[in-house]
Amino acid sequence: MTTTQSMQSVLQLIINLTAAFNSLQLYAKEHPQTKNYIQKAFIELEKILSERYEVTIILVGNDVVVSNRRLVSQKGHLTKFVSVLRHKNVERITFTTGIDIPDFTRFTMDLASKENQMVESSPNIKVGKVELRVKAKSTDKPKELDDQTQERLHDIGKLRDQSEDEIRSLYEIAKTSKPIHFQNVEKIITAFINGMMQGLNPLGLLSSLKSNDEYTFTHVINVCILTMSQAKALGFKGSELHKIGIASVLHDSGKLFIPEEILNKPEGLTSEERHIIETHTVRGAEYIMGLDGIPKLAVIGALEHHIHFDGTGYPNLGRTWKPNIVSQMITIADMFDAMRSRRVYMEPKPHDLIIKILKEDTGTKLNPLLVKNFLRLIESNPSGE
Repeated sequence: MTTTQSMQSVLQLIINLTAAFNSLQLYAKEHPQTKNYIQKAFIELEKILSERYEVTIILVGNDVVVSNRRLVSQKGHLTKFVSVLRHKNVERITFTTGIDIPDFTRFTMDLASKENQMVESSPNIKVGKVELRVKAKSTDKPKELDDQTQERLHDIGKLRDQSEDEIRSLYEIAKTSKPIHFQNVEKIITAFINGMMQGLNPLGLLSSLKSNDEYTFTHVINVCILTMSQAKALGFKGSELHKIGIASVLHDSGKLFIPEEILNKPEGLTSEERHIIETHTVRGAEYIMGLDGIPKLAVIGALEHHIHFDGTGYPNLGRTWKPNIVSQMITIADMFDAMRSRRVYMEPKPHDLIIKILKEDTGTKLNPLLVKNFLRLIESNPSGE
């Protein structure tokens, strides 16, 4: 089953679930029409689970996201589905192999119920809220890091520095317009997935800028750390988290085709120079499209990471264009690290001011739910600061 077919099956699953919800408002669960819609939904779920161990549906704002992709429907099925999930205070549903029709029917009945009772999880159906994976801000004084945590931070710091060297090599190859080796990108991401985000505050993992020439490579690693941390907190894992890491590493690859004298210009840019810089999104996407084995998500991340939540930004694809959830996470990570870094044309901003700007941009440039997730994530303990 291709990705498109899989997404179509998820959409059909939701369409039939929504039809079952509507039927249950008129008929009992034993009614043939209700049973028919539940059976159709279950058949679609079985198709999906025949190809993978589990499938997770995430609610982000008013969007339904599966495998990093926003579901799109020309009809009102998704609107109804989102409404039902919100009523039941559910933001995340994971179905796993082994689910049977009685369990699925029970789940459907729980969701469709107008009562305020919680939707119960079961061994093959896990439900909950996205924020449950994010640590709440502690009001206590930060605890001193224990020896094990300090050792983990030290190991990850070495890994981060080694990764910067890898990124530098990859980007130097890319500058010559030669294709980079996908295996090297995979190696970096796999190392981060295996060695980081074990309850540590991602701020403690970020690299400091050594010189202006190092900015691109340092920034790429930091954006990768911050984006993967956001994604993991939202429940992404396995191959999906891996793809997100690759997309974040390659998000700024288009800047390698922008003259350095423009990128590092200490004074203000002319309108023509600003236009040249803004082409890095399209140029990066075009470059990545020519690479073998790179996930399509990396193309999307490179193209969309300067498109705002409200459709403004660049490239101008129209106000109705909705960037991918991963692109939106990269945007937050990109903005945060850029504001905390010293550049030839800009001093780093204080942490409190950065947080203030992120909050002010919520709902316009940035997705409100993702900002909330990010802020809670970087304020969690133990801290690396």
